[in-house]
Amino acid sequence: MTSKQQKDIATIKRKVCAYFDVTLKELEGPARARRIVQARRYAMFIVLQGTNLKQETIAESFNKNHSTVHYSCVQMLKLMQGGEPVRETITKILQ
Repeated sequence: MTSKQQKDIATIKRKVCAYFDVTLKELEGPARARRIVQARRYAMFIVLQGTNLKQETIAESFNKNHSTVHYSCVQMLKLMQGGEPVRETITKILQ
């Protein structure tokens, strides 16, 4: 992973943490509280969609395994299909 990619991931994490009012430690940690899981899903989805990184690389940056990234992205796609305002939320996060 290049230093630019690391900065991109760090920027996304910082913005997601600010939007969902969670700490970076919570985002990268094992917590399963709904608000933390939701923030983590958004962060992983935004990183996957916004970079050309593999799921394994993204997982490492979150201290998770690749199946967590895969599952998070599948859940986000389901939310989008169900009419949730995912794209609007992503736009707000990235502002």
